[in-house]
Order: sequence, then C-alpha cells, then structure tokens
Amino acid sequence: MAVLIPAGRGAQSESALKRWLARGLQRAVLLLGAVFLPGLAAAGEAPKGGEKSPPPVAVKTAIAGTEAIDLRIDTFGTVEAAVTVTVRAQVTAVLLEACFREGQEVKKGDLLFKLDPRQFESSLRQKEAELQRQKTQAATVRREADRRRVLSQQGATTAEEADRSLAAAEALEAAVSADAAAVETARLQLDYCAIRSPVAGRTGKLLLDPGNLAKANETPLLTLHQTRPIGVVFALAERELPRVRAALAAGKPEVLARVRDDSGPAEQGRLEFLDNAVDPATGTIRCKAVFENAAERLWPGQFVSVSLRIGREENAVVIPQAAVMPGQAGNLVFVVRPDRTVEARPLVLGAAAGDRIAVREGVAAGETVVVEGQVNLVPGATVLPK
Repeated sequence: MAVLIPAGRGAQSESALKRWLARGLQRAVLLLGAVFLPGLAAAGEAPKGGEKSPPPVAVKTAIAGTEAIDLRIDTFGTVEAAVTVTVRAQVTAVLLEACFREGQEVKKGDLLFKLDPRQFESSLRQKEAELQRQKTQAATVRREADRRRVLSQQGATTAEEADRSLAAAEALEAAVSADAAAVETARLQLDYCAIRSPVAGRTGKLLLDPGNLAKANETPLLTLHQTRPIGVVFALAERELPRVRAALAAGKPEVLARVRDDSGPAEQGRLEFLDNAVDPATGTIRCKAVFENAAERLWPGQFVSVSLRIGREENAVVIPQAAVMPGQAGNLVFVVRPDRTVEARPLVLGAAAGDRIAVREGVAAGETVVVEGQVNLVPGATVLPK
C-alpha cells in the first residue's frame, strides 16, 4: 500500500504518519488475539463439565463366609530321635567283625559286633574247673562232718570235733557258691563278645574298624537312633502356656509337622511333654511331640514347621489369606461396596487353616473382599470383579 505524504508539511507530516501506523498495529494485535486465544484455551484445558473418571480396575473377589476352624499355634522345631544309644564294648578285646551295614535298620537283639572271645573262653574253662574241684572237696568234707555228728551223738567223739567238721564243710560250700558266681561272670564276659542291638533303630557310621582294640566302656563303636516312633522338640512363648495347659488337660493335642520342600501331607502326632519351667533367658517353654513316623519322613536333626492344635472356633468369619495385605498400621483388606467402589479396612486376624484365615474384626460374613489385583487399588476406586 502506498502512503501519500502532503507536500510542504515536512517533519510534522512524518510524525503524524508514525502515530497513525502505531494505532493500526495495535488494532491488528487485538484482532489477532480475539481470533486465536479462544482456540488456544479450548486446546489447552477441557471444560469442567467434560472431565472423565478413570476406568474400573479388574480384580478377583471372594465372599467372606463362616465355618468352624481349628485354633493353632504355628512355630518351628527340630526332629529328635526317640532313643539314641551309643554302643560300646563291655569287655576289652579286639574287634573281629561288624555284622551290619551303615544306615541299616536293625531290630532289638540283632547281632552288631563280634569281639575276639578266646581269652574269655579260656577264663570260663578255668573257672568251671575250679568250681568242680571245690564241689568235690565240699562234698567230701560234708560227708566227714555228717559222720562226726553221728559219732558225737554215740559218744565216740567229742562235740568240738563234730563242730569243727561242720564248720569246714560249710566253708567249702561257701567257696563253691563263690566259684559258681565266678563262672557266671566269666560266662557273661564271653557273652559280651557278641554285641547285640539294645533297641530297634537305624545304625549310623561305623566308629571303629575291625582289627582295632575296643576298650571296655570307653571306645564308641556305633550310634543307634530310634526313628519309629520319633520326637519333635519345639519352643512356645510363655504367653501361650495357659492355652496349651488347658488343651493338655482335655487330652493330648494334635501336632502337625511338615518338612521344608516336602509336598506330601503333614505328619500327625501328639503333644507328649511340656517342660516344668519357662526358660527365663528366652521366655519360652520346651515342648515335645511324638510321631509314629511309619514312612520315616521325619529324620533326626531335621528342621520342621510345627502346628499345634489347641482348640476349635465355631462359626468363625473366614476369608482367603490372599485377601490380606500388610499395611503401615497392620493388616488390611479391600472390601467391595454395593456401588463397586472399594474401602480399605484394618483387620484383626485369628487362626489360619490352609489358604483361609479367620477374621475377628474388620469384615462381616457375606461381604465381598478383593483377593487379586489389590496393588492397583486406592480407597474409593471403582472395580470390575472377575
């Protein structure tokens, strides 16, 4: 566009032109703002009336029910052989033979070891010969004493002679009794050369090889463990003592033991022993349960989980354990309300049974709880139950 400047006006006309151009530029800016700003506002923020709520969260739910549930105390324990015997020789002799395999199950009375019996056989023969000699002498002296007694009654000898003969006979008869006892001792020592199992159990490692000297009551030869039945030793907190004693008063409570990584059923036993004092250092009391262990699934020294049944709660409100979530203030659960929004509630839990757990406070029977997908929830969120 060409601008005509009147002639003769000079600097005054140029100044008026600049003011006119400035006013035109301002009008152009205002016009552009009126055209583009509403569009920018529309693109930058949505109207309040058009806000969208987040989509519902897909979750898996379950309904809280009621059932009878066992009251149990869960802890850990150690398997302990019912009987442990360290086999030693009762006489000093050379070990000739071990009559078992390491790890073999043996019965009471089975032959385990043979010791060299020759010295004991010789001693027995010597004692038997000495006994026979003493018996012969005692019989002779007894007959002599009987004759002197008869002669004394007839007046053919003095009473003093008869009494001396009787005393000699009785002394030899006492010697015969002593020699008979020596024979029995020698025979017993000979019997000790065959070492037999004192209990039914399972053998361990051979502790002395044949050919070595076994010293009487000193040299250990073998350790036997009785594994059927078998015991499990565990400790309970002293606060549980009243409930455990009450359960014992009603009978021998059931105890379940499960070996780690064992997919089979738990072994069932009975509580047999409750220690007579609480350990003041740990605040626990020692308990022992006995298991039949027919399949020998429990092994001495194993670490097992233990569950002691101390009662039964009828009509307990139960939910799946998967529904329980740990929180900063304790356990909680998400409960689905009728409008499909969720509410986080704190829980007071009771006994557990398998994959279910009793709820003492927090959930009522018939309410719906979330058991899968809780990590995506916040209080008030809408859910889509599966």
